[in-house]
Amino acid sequence: MTEGHQPQQSDLYPQAGHRQTACIRNIAAPKRTYPSSIRMRATVFGEGHAEIEGGANFLAEPYPGTKVSFSLTQIPLARLKPVGAHANLIVTGGVLSAKGVAEYSPSYKSAHIEELQIEDARIDYVHASSTAGREKSHLAATENAAKEVSNKKGVLLLIDHLRLTGDAGMVNKASKPNYRVFLSDVVLELKNLSNHFWNGPASARLTGKFMGSGKTTALAAFRPLKSGADFDLDIKILKTRLKSMNDLLRAYGNVDVSAGTFSVYSQIAVRGQRIKGYVKPLFKNLEVLSPKDRTKPFFQRIYEGLVQSLSVVLENAPRHQIATRVDLSGNVKNPRTNTWEIIILLAQNAFFKAILPGFERELKKSGK
Repeated sequence: MTEGHQPQQSDLYPQAGHRQTACIRNIAAPKRTYPSSIRMRATVFGEGHAEIEGGANFLAEPYPGTKVSFSLTQIPLARLKPVGAHANLIVTGGVLSAKGVAEYSPSYKSAHIEELQIEDARIDYVHASSTAGREKSHLAATENAAKEVSNKKGVLLLIDHLRLTGDAGMVNKASKPNYRVFLSDVVLELKNLSNHFWNGPASARLTGKFMGSGKTTALAAFRPLKSGADFDLDIKILKTRLKSMNDLLRAYGNVDVSAGTFSVYSQIAVRGQRIKGYVKPLFKNLEVLSPKDRTKPFFQRIYEGLVQSLSVVLENAPRHQIATRVDLSGNVKNPRTNTWEIIILLAQNAFFKAILPGFERELKKSGK
């Protein structure tokens, strides 16, 4: 195509899957200048659509550079299942749409996603004994990649707005019995996520139903990574039906629940390698099944034992409720520990390493 040519419909939208370049110019250009134009339109996995338009510098050294705007529409996520499986992610259903600008050149690299939407997806992370080693390797690689680009000059990663809806969970196949912890009816809104935080902190808001029943709200603010993770987190989970958690309770506490609800309130702040916060679980109208007596409620005695073992204060609560506040304050042992590692470790300490083992210890003491 020559300069001055008026593009026809066939120029702008060639056949699905075909690429068309125009105005390829063999002239030297300053850095981050892209004199040759690029346009492409394609059908993705038979259902979605992709379009790019921008420029290229094919004479840039040591490799060509490009800068394009892109648009992805209704990409079926199920077709990416083999890719997700390598990271122990199982994706069922859902579609992806996105738009933004990407630049890749010897002097500058950026991915600026203006809008990213994942709709009606079910996403599960699957942990198994056979993949434990691989999971650690993937986590280490992800950590190293995040640290490599954090505040790196000449590299920009920015998401203006991400919205995800659907169902998200974690499946543990290494426990007996296996269990799945999940959020249904998820709506996740994330804004201003960047490796530089030039425009201030990133924010996130999550709503959903824990185990299909517990109304869940989580708010978070993430600040620039200077000397480690720096964030605030506020979580509320209200009136989860405990029977839906029986597989998890059996796996970690040898407990089988016949009735009751579970709520939790938590506020955590991480600043300057210091963690300050708490987790306050609340159980109401609980009954535990045991081999000797399958109707007698045991949770009062269980939590009295738990409170003593953890040296925490039992709140003044009605007799039909049992509440305790677990202090999570302390120092981050490794200053380079990233935000998501800290959140996972806090969840493990608050739930798996404190509350559930307390159930099991008291049941053993009781001989139940």
